[in-house]
Amino acid sequence: MTSPVEPMELRTAYGRIYDWFRRNVSSLEEQEESDYKTSSLNLVQHLPPPDQATDLEMRAVLAEVVGGLFECGYSGSDGHHKMFEYAHAATSHYPSKYSLRPEDIEDLRSSHLWPYLSPARNERQNAEDPVLLSRRGQ
Repeated sequence: MTSPVEPMELRTAYGRIYDWFRRNVSSLEEQEESDYKTSSLNLVQHLPPPDQATDLEMRAVLAEVVGGLFECGYSGSDGHHKMFEYAHAATSHYPSKYSLRPEDIEDLRSSHLWPYLSPARNERQNAEDPVLLSRRGQ
């Protein structure tokens, strides 16, 4: 049984999550074909290395672990802790915890990671949704 995760630096937690997803990408590849699988694999392939990621990019990836394209690794463990535990341990001191605020999402638009994150994916899906388009009169 693992011990509780102490609060940790954002870059440390991101590094552990980054390494876990890089080592376990085959579990994603084995999933049934879906938009979720494709989007998740794209995100793994475009993750910036820990020494190159900005704080906001790292927080965005941790948000994906808790409730986005990396939920598939939520309970994944590196033998020490589960990925969601790292996400919570690194973001517990932020007012919004692991969630992204609207201003964070706006700032992420200039990141090379933006097209692969859930907020961008959701925007694309909403733009193509026939029900939403009909409500807008388009």
